[in-house]
Amino acid sequence: MNPATIRLVIDSAVAELGHNAFRCRETILIRGSHFLGRQYRYDGVRAIWLADDEAVRIYSKDGRLLQTLMGIGQPDLMRLAA
Repeated sequence: MNPATIRLVIDSAVAELGHNAFRCRETILIRGSHFLGRQYRYDGVRAIWLADDEAVRIYSKDGRLLQTLMGIGQPDLMRLAA
């Protein structure tokens, strides 16, 4: 899975929700010594991508689920993001 491509898909979704996609703080999520995924924090929203899941969930600042992007690991979606 290419992190840069995932980031492009998430940036696009965040912008479509009306938030600034240019200011993002990306964090690698690790539990114990295992890679879990990545968290992307924007002004007012955050997105979570878990490595064992093919979805990205975007949450509001107060933790409310705003959008779920399904099939994030599928090649067709990755081509659309490029």
